Amino acid sequence: MRLLFIILIIPGVLFSQIPSKEDDEYDFSYMLEEMENDKNFVDTYDLKGMINYFIEDCKKHSISIPNKMTIDATLTELAKGTIAHALGMEDDSIIHIEIDPDQWHKSSIEKRWYILYHELGHDFLNLRHGEGGKMMYNIIERNYTWYDFVRDKETMFKIVKREPYSYEY
Repeated sequence: MRLLFIILIIPGVLFSQIPSKEDDEYDFSYMLEEMENDKNFVDTYDLKGMINYFIEDCKKHSISIPNKMTIDATLTELAKGTIAHALGMEDDSIIHIEIDPDQWHKSSIEKRWYILYHELGHDFLNLRHGEGGKMMYNIIERNYTWYDFVRDKETMFKIVKREPYSYEY
């Protein structure tokens, strides 16, 4: 009986202490599930489609959208190690993103979404590195998971919706 207790109860007690991704402060499992079930919900080679998805995501998060803007997403060779670059920051009439086609192709789907949201954080939301949470950090060190993407975009949107900063550097 004692051996049965040890075999059945002790592992449950030990492993129940291991934190899971769901222990995070946000509950976005429904979004994660949606993305995991349909990883190609927008073709990651359809840059305007991805940008439009971002804009719709902003609307869902009650982030104001300009009435009229131009979307200019171009494929061009960029400096070594640069996957994408935002050029329309502080100009709300245009979204101008450049993407290196070779680096983009080598990146995972999750990393493409993460990079695009980062660049649109600059271009569309006018965030600088260090503003907007981890998604706006300026060093990309690894591949990202859907969990990383959803958690970090939700944090970025939450920060954007806060009151504007009342100080200048």
